[in-house]
Amino acid sequence: MIKTVLPIIWLLLILQFGIRNIYAQDYTQWELPDGAIERLGKGRINDMEYSPDGTILAVATTIGIWIYDTETYQERKLFTRSHQEMEKVNFESDGTVLVGTERFSNGKVTHWDIPLAKIEKSSKKKHDFPLKAIYSSDQNTFATISFKDIHIWDSETNTSKHILKGHEDYIGCLSYSPDSQIIASGSHDQTIRLWDVNTGKHIRTLTGHQSKIIFLSFSPDGNTLISGSSDMTINFWDIPSMELKLPLAIQGVISDKSIEKEKIKRTFFSPDKSVLVTAGENRTIHLWDTSTGKLKHTFSDKNEDDKETGYIRGVENILFSPDGKSILSLVNDYQIRMWDIATGKRIPFTGNIGYLTNATYSPDGKTLATVDYPGGIRIWDIMTGKLKRTISNFNPRDTHHKTEYDTYYIAFTPNREKAIISENYGALSLWDTSTKRLHTLIKSKWGHDVLLSPDGETVASWNGSKAGLIRFWNATTGEHKRTIKDHIGRISGVAFSRDGSLLASWSFSRENKTIRLWNVATGRNTQTLTGNNHIIGSVIFSPDGKTLISGGQDGTILIWDVSTGKHKPLTDQRIDSERNTHSNPKLVLMFNSDGSKLATSDKKGNIHLWNVSTWKEEQTLEGHANAITSIDFSPDNRSIASTGKDGTVRLWDIDTGQQIQSISGDRNVFWYVMFYPNGLPLATEVAWINSLYDSDIINLWDLRTGEIIKKLSGHARNITGLSFSDDGNTLASTSMDDTMLLWDLSSIIQEFDKK
Repeated sequence: MIKTVLPIIWLLLILQFGIRNIYAQDYTQWELPDGAIERLGKGRINDMEYSPDGTILAVATTIGIWIYDTETYQERKLFTRSHQEMEKVNFESDGTVLVGTERFSNGKVTHWDIPLAKIEKSSKKKHDFPLKAIYSSDQNTFATISFKDIHIWDSETNTSKHILKGHEDYIGCLSYSPDSQIIASGSHDQTIRLWDVNTGKHIRTLTGHQSKIIFLSFSPDGNTLISGSSDMTINFWDIPSMELKLPLAIQGVISDKSIEKEKIKRTFFSPDKSVLVTAGENRTIHLWDTSTGKLKHTFSDKNEDDKETGYIRGVENILFSPDGKSILSLVNDYQIRMWDIATGKRIPFTGNIGYLTNATYSPDGKTLATVDYPGGIRIWDIMTGKLKRTISNFNPRDTHHKTEYDTYYIAFTPNREKAIISENYGALSLWDTSTKRLHTLIKSKWGHDVLLSPDGETVASWNGSKAGLIRFWNATTGEHKRTIKDHIGRISGVAFSRDGSLLASWSFSRENKTIRLWNVATGRNTQTLTGNNHIIGSVIFSPDGKTLISGGQDGTILIWDVSTGKHKPLTDQRIDSERNTHSNPKLVLMFNSDGSKLATSDKKGNIHLWNVSTWKEEQTLEGHANAITSIDFSPDNRSIASTGKDGTVRLWDIDTGQQIQSISGDRNVFWYVMFYPNGLPLATEVAWINSLYDSDIINLWDLRTGEIIKKLSGHARNITGLSFSDDGNTLASTSMDDTMLLWDLSSIIQEFDKK
């Protein structure tokens, strides 16, 4: 049975797989960290851009920048710098140098030489707040913000020219005039100040806003300055006279009398700053001439609401095509909203759009690239509105945030040719690991929990809906086998017998305290187990499949005869004690390999060892200061390892009940332990998201000695799940960077043993 890790987020199941020759394509092994043998997933997409000549599409992700050839849209290169997350990507004007901006690095920028495919330079500006830097159009100066002050810098020498002082509160935005002679600053003090770039002298203070200034922009001719405040008041200022020219919107309501009053939610500028776009609360979009303040166009799809929720998603971004002929409204849903500016008509798109999260135009304006959840890229022909190509991505992202039960959201077949993936938006899909194609099996309002049978042949899926449906799928073909409709109430969890012939299901509710057993081959209910007086938290089959153990919220553990559905005739009683009574609905239950012993836990952190033949307690292991989170028996059944919410992992001698070793960590450190086939108790440490320690590093410990074997570092964001293969040779880790790394434990341990 696979050993699972981090049930508080989501877990993945990997069964006995060969690793090295899985994919025909090579990109899964590009730029791997030390100790990793493969990466599934290309990372969460943050930004993308076409090269100036349109031959390359660069995609910035959590693990680096992917380069695609736009003729075939095949992966050509992964640019990465020590596995840093890239937030932005840009091409320099001639397209030969790619510029990537790292996230969480205070604006660190790396340049790659595209023809040579190597890092040209990595640099960081030596001034405050480089992310706030803006350059003048003549490139002679750039300006940065330092709270209430503005620094004007010489671009050639990188030396300070002027420090502009006068604002009484934080400065939030800057804008150069087109001739680079004037810089405007907007502050939380509700004022706009104009400065002479050459002399650094204050020219004029513009007042009139009633809240902090959040954006500024000069018109292309430099005669008009547009300002916006946090209450969405938008003013047009005449620069020659330094007077208010036109109040476009007052406190978020458009004041133009030619259109119906509407509250503004978002604002955007065209690339040349000649057009201001305002997005209303009902997704009505207005295009304004920035020189005159006159309305140019209005586009709307305010009647296209979410039919299920009635919720109207707001506009997230506005994109103008390079030729200026069309405009794209990004709403983050299942539609592409593009309008022809000349005709005002919406351009239709046909094909599977997916949940749209990002988009970019090709330089010639003929192609649109969109990003959908969970991270695939779709290429569209704008003239025809047809889908040209799809770039798939495997994204094992943290979506469900379960906290109580062992649930599996990704399940690989034993030969690892297929995987069942459960997505947050209710889709259950079959992933072909060779072709990288994702085939959706079912969609619903609810996300699906997934469990693969130990024999790797059947996938069981269920969700939290009241219908209480359990679906069986062929794990290889994705074919739907059957649906169980007779389970009453919301399903809390399911468990397969070791041979995969039976499935147990139960509910986490006070109304339904029964356990139902199902024949996997026929879908028929073979037994209904009644007698639990409290909510059921845990269920496990014995290795021979003849006995089922259930744990209740009150700490009561019941023994069931699977064939009769009755309490075991040996005792016809409960394994029960006050020490087991607790409010945690999740008891940890574990049989040893031959089924002769059962380990159970209680809320105080004690482990109870029971003789299965007599159902008498033989040992109580005391040491953990809080509830147990996992238990594992050694291959020879002479020792046991455990982890707890107290942030410790412990090794015990079963015969004496004595503690052999203990390793302590921060309470936010999550431990998992498994026995390697050679008897090594391998303790795995992952810092939790709010921990004082790094949460993107996995520490491997020898629990016998308390010595660190290896530090596994390679994820760009917090680790959300771990899993060991049955043979113990591979560790899989998933992360919020939307990738899964496969680590070669056998090589790591062999190297450690040689020392």
